[in-house]
This record gives sequence, C-alpha cells and structure tokens, in this order.
Amino acid sequence: MIEASEEAIDLNVVVRSASRGECMAYFYIEIEDGPPISFQVVCNFMGPLVLCHQPVVDYGLVKVNSQQDFEIEIENTSPITAEVLIKNSMNHKLSFTNMISGEHSRMQNTRSTASLVYDKPLKTLKGNHITMDRYTMILKPFER
Repeated sequence: MIEASEEAIDLNVVVRSASRGECMAYFYIEIEDGPPISFQVVCNFMGPLVLCHQPVVDYGLVKVNSQQDFEIEIENTSPITAEVLIKNSMNHKLSFTNMISGEHSRMQNTRSTASLVYDKPLKTLKGNHITMDRYTMILKPFER
C-alpha cells in the first residue's frame, strides 16, 4: 500500500513467468504532485504443477490374455511446460535425466540399462503386463 498525505492507494502487482527460477522486476511510478516511487519485487518460480485426476486405476476383474483400455487424465495447472514420465514405482533408477527408449536400447544392445528403458511394458506383482500408448509426454501450460 502506498500512502499519500490524505489518501491511500491500493496497488496489486502480478508477476508471471514461463520458466522456473528467480525473477526480478523493478517498478517506477511517477506521481503527479509528489516524488516518484520505485520498488523491486523478487520472485522464485517453482513448478510445474501437474494433477492426475485418477491417481489410482482399478483394473478390477480382467480375463486372462485379454485387453482392457483405461484412460488417465493428466492436467498441467501451471503456466510452465511440464514433462511427464509414467513409470513403475518400483523402478527407482529411472529418471528424466537417464531415460532411454526401447528402440534406442535395442540399437545399442545394452542389457545393463534395461531398468532405464521407459517404454517397456510394466509388470505387476503377479506377472501381468501393462502397456501404454504414451509413457512420456510434454504438457503445454494449462493443457490436459
């Protein structure tokens, strides 16, 4: 709030960024019958924020050797682009920095990085296989 001699002025400042990290903005306001006012705003942008609208997928009773389709809705609720990787929760080694595709792994003939392949079928505890249309995607700001 900027206070003048007889009146007060409310000033709302909105700072947005398309990337993460620290951002500084400088403001200079000229007042008609008074000295100018300047101030600085420092923000640290975090993100992106991604929501999964179906955090648990219940396959229920599915026949052996059959196929059943389910949809998972993922939403980027931030103004920053979000990269999403769907992986087995048991695969602690797989991350955005070391992931490779199955095709790339076959071209290199590497078996030591098998746990880093992101597009291989996921196995359940009882040995069933789950495959997905897309294991990784990039969501634009506010995209579903």
